[in-house]
Amino acid sequence: MKQFKDILKTKIFSIALILFCTLPLSAGWEIKVMPHIMANLGDQLRYVLPHRGLQITSVSKVEPDQPFYVNAALILKTPLKKPVKFSGSITMTDPDGKAAFPKPANISFTMPAGARGIHIFPNGIIVKADKQDKRGKQRFSLTVSDDCGNAQTASAEIELVDSITDFRMMDFKEFNKFIQSYYMAPKPERLLAALNYYLTEGITELRHKSRRFNPLPGLLFFADAFRYNPQFFDELIKMGNSAKPKDQYFATIYYHIGQKFIDLHKDKINPVILKQISKYKKPLITANDEIKFPQQLDLLWMKFYANGKFEFVHKIAGTLKKQPELSAKEAQQIMASGKKLSPEQRQHLLNSVIRVGSAGSLIANSVRHRVVRFYLETILTKKLYPDKQAGDTISWILSRAKEKAKSTQGNKK
Repeated sequence: MKQFKDILKTKIFSIALILFCTLPLSAGWEIKVMPHIMANLGDQLRYVLPHRGLQITSVSKVEPDQPFYVNAALILKTPLKKPVKFSGSITMTDPDGKAAFPKPANISFTMPAGARGIHIFPNGIIVKADKQDKRGKQRFSLTVSDDCGNAQTASAEIELVDSITDFRMMDFKEFNKFIQSYYMAPKPERLLAALNYYLTEGITELRHKSRRFNPLPGLLFFADAFRYNPQFFDELIKMGNSAKPKDQYFATIYYHIGQKFIDLHKDKINPVILKQISKYKKPLITANDEIKFPQQLDLLWMKFYANGKFEFVHKIAGTLKKQPELSAKEAQQIMASGKKLSPEQRQHLLNSVIRVGSAGSLIANSVRHRVVRFYLETILTKKLYPDKQAGDTISWILSRAKEKAKSTQGNKK
């Protein structure tokens, strides 16, 4: 073992504590330990408004080299009558019952008066077992006390196993659900099977459904998903080396996993794939890229499906700003007169297509993914949008998503 560090550090309330404890608080709160592999919990803590719930999916089994997170939740059964400071520590024991950390991981934060409900501690740990670590159940124990001296304990277990990989064949229905739900209910054990399906059948099937289908967003999804799952790197390289006709697809995935991955596994990667990687000059999309083409929206959504991060929703919402536009009807009129669109006019036409596409995709994904809706609410509430037009459009998107959700529920009934 082991890698261990603080994660998800957020601002702690600066409140003067009332030292006089009139009533014991222990009956009013409890704690819970949550092992998970979700990449966006930090973003949810930061960008989901306090009255909204968080999406957290726990994990029970991991394999060596698979990173996972351990966070703690504070459950306040009744509103606090005064500000209360909670502090504690997390310890880990291996299957033999021996301490796995040199020292406990300390956590602490202060809750304001009136707080109630479920709150995630702003500190957590990330753990990755080594191959030589003993298989079996690892226990994480948490002890927390308030500033009145009341204490609670809780624990959770994760089983370290030789392998979690599930190579069973995947069909289109499972693949589609796997992709769209991955960030909120990760199933890394099915990643290799999903990639195999995508490259052998999925791309062909999706091209039959649409001639304009582009496989690159899907490859970007897998790159992001595998980056969080280094336990599969060896199998991924083996798959790439045995799939010669798909060298370019694997080169795209490897390149977007990152240079560190390439450098570490250079001796194992097929030289043909390495040669292809050397031709790439920049990633398909970066955080600083300006959105100039509708296809970039697909790239951003696939990255969101892989990890559920706020930045991708925020970037898509940013395209709703006021820009010079040329409608499709106006473009047709210009071309009908025998003229060609100038480069400037073509970009204005693309601006219009991008804005409409962004609005449509944000509505659809707000209906299917509540965290998208929560992120948009935060963007609107905290005025994180670029201009008034974008803010007004986000407000309209949220109302349309609400209407569609009600309509969908009504149809189901």
